[in-house]
Amino acid sequence: MPRGNGIITNRLTIYLIKPKYQQLEDIIDSATEPRQVGDVGQFVFEASHPEPPAWITSFFGDALGENLGIVASSAKGIFLVPIRSRNTTINFIVSFGLGRHLLKEGVIEERFGLKVVLNSVGQESFRSIDKTTLGSVPKHSREQMSRDVAPADFGIDIEQDLVSSVTARSNDSRFGKIISGKDALHVSVPVNKSNISEFLAYCHERYRSNAYKQNFDWIDQIAEVRNGAIEDELNARLVQRINQNALDKIWMAVPEVVDWATLSGFRHIRAKRAELQDDLHIEQYLESFPGRQISLENLKNDHIFAISAESGEQLFRWTAFLCTYAEINLRSKVHILNNGKWYEIARGFANEVQRDFIGTPDCDIELPDYTAGSELEYNTLAAGSLGAGACCMDQDLIASMEEVTAVLSFATY
Repeated sequence: MPRGNGIITNRLTIYLIKPKYQQLEDIIDSATEPRQVGDVGQFVFEASHPEPPAWITSFFGDALGENLGIVASSAKGIFLVPIRSRNTTINFIVSFGLGRHLLKEGVIEERFGLKVVLNSVGQESFRSIDKTTLGSVPKHSREQMSRDVAPADFGIDIEQDLVSSVTARSNDSRFGKIISGKDALHVSVPVNKSNISEFLAYCHERYRSNAYKQNFDWIDQIAEVRNGAIEDELNARLVQRINQNALDKIWMAVPEVVDWATLSGFRHIRAKRAELQDDLHIEQYLESFPGRQISLENLKNDHIFAISAESGEQLFRWTAFLCTYAEINLRSKVHILNNGKWYEIARGFANEVQRDFIGTPDCDIELPDYTAGSELEYNTLAAGSLGAGACCMDQDLIASMEEVTAVLSFATY
């Protein structure tokens, strides 16, 4: 990749398209005629429609009068760039503005950006991690460090944390200094239309690499179900339970980290007149279609719309299936639906956890029976009954890691 070529550094958002989607009309959802950009690719955009922000009337009513000149607008553009690799055409999308909304559902390679990042960074170069803690209440979280650290410093629980996005310092100069990846790859690089094809070919090379397994093999401990027959059976059981109203281990939630301050609520249908919901609940989704037997096609075609508090327009759009979470046992294995994908704990890892659990000795500490009093009083009594080597930490607040270290050192001593 030529350096110092006078090209302005551009912030790029790059998606890899699944191989089975080769035609533009199969990839984008837009009636706009594409514009050919030399022999590089095709650019598609949708014209912006400036409108007054929704809060002008919802908050002020008619008190401000008309023609204030205050408008909100969102540009959408995508650049489809095909490259040749191993006698095959590989399609990439470079997204501009809110161009991702022009992509059809299911056309992008999930975790493309994540894998490129993990193949291009060092073990102690991480700045931010997005993760989902799988369980009855999924927890999406984003943790950010003030300096480069190792993944272990984020407190990742490899038994139940699914890492979806990372930001780290690149050790590959072709990706710039800081690189981020989830489904999309985000980089700031001196790349424009003149050298984008060469750059994307290199991105594909890094995506195909398995170098990440040397330092980050734990990323695969929660394994995606890739057996089509098993996936079909899991989907069938999911639909059956929904229609039987057996929802104890099925729920809905937003599938990514969002800034809740920017949202006014959610709708299950596109119409602006539909009632806004303050959160996602599968019961409310089902009530939006009374009397309908849910099918997998319904879940994958129905959409959930996150509405902007600023403009009143759609800010995010996800399929109902993408927002559905579930836990289903199949053939003595626990499978979890998360972000439109089924996962199971890797078999070897599950066996390792089981061995460690069986090998953990039973606790032989004898605690006094509870008779009366508060929790603090009992904990103080219990600590006193264990002798000089124990201390009661109930309601003894810790303000810093230094204090934690000091307390633990004292308790060990």
